[in-house]
Amino acid sequence: MPLLSIERLIVIGIAIGTAPNVDADVQHFATVRAGIEMTVVGTPFDAGSDHPALVSPDGRRAVVATYRGDVSLNTLHHQLLLFERQQDGQFGPPSVAMALSSPVIGNRRGISTLRWSRDSRHLYTLATDHKGTTQLIDIDLSGRGRSIVTRTEADLIDFASDASGKVLAYIERRSIVPVPTERGVFAGKIISDEDIYTLLSGRSQPSTAQGLGGGNVARLEIDGIKTSIELPADEWPVAGGMSVSPTGRYVVVPVAMTRSVIPASWSASSMPVRWDFFYGLRLYDRASGTLRWLHDGPVDWRNRTVTWSRDERSALLTAVFLSQADGTAPQESVVIVDVATGASVSEFTGNFEIANPDAALEDVQLVDAAKDGPRYSVSGSQASWMLKPISEPDWQIRLLQSMNQAPLMVQERQGAQRLLLNPNPEMTPARLNHVQEYRWKSGAGVDLVCGLYMPRGFKSGVRYPLIIQTHGWTSKRFWFDGPSSAGFAAQSLADEGFLVAQIGASENELSTTREGAAGADAFDTLIDALVGEGWADESRLGITAWSRTGFAVRSALAFGRHRFGAAVLVDSMNSGFLDYLFSSDTVKGVAERQMGAAPYGDGLNAWRIASPMFNFERIAPPVRLVKLGPKLLEQWEDWASGRHLGKPIDFVWLPEANHWPILPLERMEIQQGAVDWYKFWLLGVTDPAEDKKAQYVRWHSLKRGGS
Repeated sequence: MPLLSIERLIVIGIAIGTAPNVDADVQHFATVRAGIEMTVVGTPFDAGSDHPALVSPDGRRAVVATYRGDVSLNTLHHQLLLFERQQDGQFGPPSVAMALSSPVIGNRRGISTLRWSRDSRHLYTLATDHKGTTQLIDIDLSGRGRSIVTRTEADLIDFASDASGKVLAYIERRSIVPVPTERGVFAGKIISDEDIYTLLSGRSQPSTAQGLGGGNVARLEIDGIKTSIELPADEWPVAGGMSVSPTGRYVVVPVAMTRSVIPASWSASSMPVRWDFFYGLRLYDRASGTLRWLHDGPVDWRNRTVTWSRDERSALLTAVFLSQADGTAPQESVVIVDVATGASVSEFTGNFEIANPDAALEDVQLVDAAKDGPRYSVSGSQASWMLKPISEPDWQIRLLQSMNQAPLMVQERQGAQRLLLNPNPEMTPARLNHVQEYRWKSGAGVDLVCGLYMPRGFKSGVRYPLIIQTHGWTSKRFWFDGPSSAGFAAQSLADEGFLVAQIGASENELSTTREGAAGADAFDTLIDALVGEGWADESRLGITAWSRTGFAVRSALAFGRHRFGAAVLVDSMNSGFLDYLFSSDTVKGVAERQMGAAPYGDGLNAWRIASPMFNFERIAPPVRLVKLGPKLLEQWEDWASGRHLGKPIDFVWLPEANHWPILPLERMEIQQGAVDWYKFWLLGVTDPAEDKKAQYVRWHSLKRGGS
C-alpha cells in the first residue's frame, strides 16, 4: 500500500511531538539535537516494527509505547499511549496510560516489555522505579492507578504470568557484585576462568556471552515464594519470548548459547557460518519438574512470541528458523507445536507478527509484515492448524514511514486509512534532506544498494565530501541518523554539506576470510560510482564504523584503494591480537574464521597479512575512537598503535554507555562529536561554542603532529 500524504488522511488524532525548532531556519533544522529529541514509536533498542500496537485479548484496546530524548535534562521521556475502540470500531484519540521520566533511569530502557492480562483489564510493563531498578508494574485500567508487583534487587528483563496471575515468571539480570579475593599466605586471587575485566575492576562484569544473558536468572514466584528455574550451564536466559501457559503448568524461557554447544539436531541443519550465537525456547514443566525444548530448533534473536491454545495443548511460535529441503539457509516461519511432545504440527513460512499475542491461539491475528500487512486468523485443532485470511478485519494501528517520511501513526481497514497521531509534526520533508536509493556493482559484479542522504542545497555538477555510514540500509524505514545512534548522524551531516551513503553489508561474507576484503571492495566501488556520477569529491572521504562493521572499515582503511581523510570507529570490532586474547572463545572463533587460522605458529602469518591491526602503519586518516561501556581494553590496540606510530588519533571513553547509546548527552558526545570531527578534518571548520574549546585544542594538536 503506498504511503499517503497527511493531506489525504482524515485527521482524528493528535500530535505529540515537541516541535523544538518549529521556527528555526530550515538550513539548520536537521541537527543532532533534533534527532535526539524526536519522538520514537517503540521502546529503546526495539523500535523497528510498522505494527507498534499491542492489542488487548478482547480487541477493545491497544497500547503503543513512545519515547523521546531531552538534552537539557539528559533523560528520556517515556509514554504508554492507550487507544480505545469506539462504537464504529475505530480507535479514538489516545490517552496517556503511563508516563515516566527521571534521571535515575540512566541507561536503562525506562519502559519495556508490554503485556495484557487475559481479561484485558490490566496492562503490565517493565519500568524503572524510584531507586533506578527495573521492576514489573501493574497498570489497572479501571482507574485504580498502578502498583509495583516485584521488589527485586536487580533489573528484570522479561516476565510472564498465568491466567490467574498467581504464577509469575521473570528473568532477573545478575547484579554486578564485588569479587572476593583469596587470603592466606598471600593477599590475592587464584585465577581460573574469570573475565579479565572482572579481575581488573574487582567487580563482576558480563562477558560477551553474558551480554546475551550470561549470569541472568530465570525465576518463578508463586504466592510470594521464589524459586529458580535451573538451566544447563552453557545456556543463558534472555529477554523476548518468556511465557506461562494459562494454567501455569508450563513456563517458556528464551535462552542463548554459542555455536559450540548447540544441540546435535540443530547442527544437522544448514546453519550459516555467520551465526555465532543461537537462541532457543526452553519449556519447563512444573508438574514433572522436567526441562526440554518447546521446539527443537533455533529461533530469531528478536520478535519471538509464544501464544497458547485455550486447552494449552498447542502453542504458536513466531520467529522460528526452519531448515529448507534444498539445503539453503533456514527461513523464518511460524510454527504450531504439540506442547506434550514438542512435535511441529503446522508450519507457515513468512515474516509474521502477532497483533494480540496475549490472546488465545484461536483468537490471534497474524500480520504478514513482508506483504504490507494482510491479516490472518488460525483455525483447526491440536492435530492440524491452518491460516485463513481475514476477509473483514477490524481497524488496526500501523506506522506509515519511508526513507523520506517520518513515521505517522494511522489506523487502517480494507484500504481506508485515518491519521491517529503525528509524533513529530516538525519533521516535514522541506526541513529534512532528501534521501534516495542508489545501486551499484561490487568488483565481483554483485548488486549492492545504499541510501544517499543528499547534502542541503544539492547542485548537479558540484562535488561534495562523502561520508560512508555502515551497518545496514532499508528504504522502508525513516532513519534520521542511520541504523543506530552510535556515531551515525546522516541527516545532520547532510545539513552540513556532506553527501552521506548509508550502506549495507553482504551477510554471506561474514565470519569468512572474505569479510574484510568484501567490505573494503564495497566501499571502494561505491566511491568509484559516486565520483563517476560527479557527486563525490574523492579527496574528501570519511567513514564510520560501529559494532561488527569495525573489521570491514579497518580493512578498508588499511588495504582499500581509496585514501580516507577521516574515520570514526565507535565501539567496533577490530579483530586484533589484543582483543583476541581478551575475548570469549566464541569471539575468538569469529576472528579465526576471518583470518583463516588462530594467531599461533603458521597461523600467525595469516594474521600478519589479513589483520588490519597487524598493518596499522597503513591506516593513514585521523581516527576518532569511541568506546562504550566498561571494557576499555577492547579498543586499546587501536589507541596504543596509533600513538606509537605518531598518527592523529582521538579516544573518547563513555564507561556507562550502552552499545546502542540512549542517554542524550552521551549521544551528543558520540554523534555531534562525529559531525565535528568530519567538519574539522574534511572541511577545515570548527564550532566556536565555548564548551568545545578543549576538543579543538586536542584536535589542533593532532593536526600539528602532537600526541
